Amino acid sequence: MDYSLKGQKLVNMRILVTGGAGVIGSNLVKMIPGEITVIDNLSSSTIDPIKELIDSEKIKFIKGDILDFELLRKITKGIDLIIHLAANADVRYYPEKNTYVDFKVNTIGTYNIMESMRLNDVKNIIFSSHHLFMVMRIKYLLQRTMAH
Repeated sequence: MDYSLKGQKLVNMRILVTGGAGVIGSNLVKMIPGEITVIDNLSSSTIDPIKELIDSEKIKFIKGDILDFELLRKITKGIDLIIHLAANADVRYYPEKNTYVDFKVNTIGTYNIMESMRLNDVKNIIFSSHHLFMVMRIKYLLQRTMAH
């Protein structure tokens, strides 16, 4: 399939996938073409789903955190598209939960990505706001934008 975004073929793009070792991210990087770099801190996943892709050099893997602004600023240089899937997905509240962790990763981490995009002139991002919504939205975006 000939995937494109804004008239540019994904196969010719440098793509950064945050949270790319998670369930959705690992399946996504198996589907999309391009020069793919995955960043994941492996806090809620393992390297196993993408190990074969790393070993075959289809993707580059960086064990890192979206809270590390300097790392993001460095690895977003020259990137054409960021697919932002990194998040603390379990944001349910219960009395003993430390909600600051959710805030920090999901808000400050996303800010770090957007600021590194601004500083490095990265023009394209696909992101999600909820895991159920995201599955439907990513499929829709892939079908819609890549059909053009």
